[in-house]
Amino acid sequence: MTDEDKNMMVALIDSSYDPLTRPRTGRTYDNYFHIRNNGSTPYNGNIYLTLFNEDNETTDVKLFKDVTVGSNSEQLLIETRKNSFQASEWNEQSFTTKQKVETFEALISGK
Repeated sequence: MTDEDKNMMVALIDSSYDPLTRPRTGRTYDNYFHIRNNGSTPYNGNIYLTLFNEDNETTDVKLFKDVTVGSNSEQLLIETRKNSFQASEWNEQSFTTKQKVETFEALISGK
């Protein structure tokens, strides 16, 4: 990490299953990750997330390419999807998983 990257923070806001919105599609968990830039310069780079379940076992690794976050701002990390039918960011989650995400490790690489 560079000094500029140390101003970056990633947080898991929620990992939950909603049986009302997904009763027949199988159990998938909606995950909401936010990224915060506490620095005075905009950030552009890649974010790697290693996801762990309740047994502290690695369940998945996610890559967010070319993430841009303005200085002193926060935003939802959203995985690029093909054929996304979400009408607005208010309906978006970062990504879905088959298991609940309990903890994670983030690697932030700036350009």
